[in-house]
Amino acid sequence: MVRLHRASKRCEPGRGGGRGIAPFRRVERVEPFPWAEVLHFCLNHLRWPPQTVWAATPREVAAALTSAPVTHKGSRPARSGLEALLRRYPDRPASA
Repeated sequence: MVRLHRASKRCEPGRGGGRGIAPFRRVERVEPFPWAEVLHFCLNHLRWPPQTVWAATPREVAAALTSAPVTHKGSRPARSGLEALLRRYPDRPASA
């Protein structure tokens, strides 16, 4: 789909029709906004309630997306860490 968008800056008077308005420029492809990814990140990773997500401005969401640490799902604890967790939280209570 080809869309026409106004350039972001105003032209000098005498250019672009003489009204100080930027001419249209051709944009070959406009990517849709990634709503699903943004909502998933805000709701699941940042744990924002829905009211906060929808009340946030685009700048607030962008700041949260760039400053939030991302954990890797594929990382596993070391064997010693796993054994420590098993001792601390056994599957069955210790017999008395």
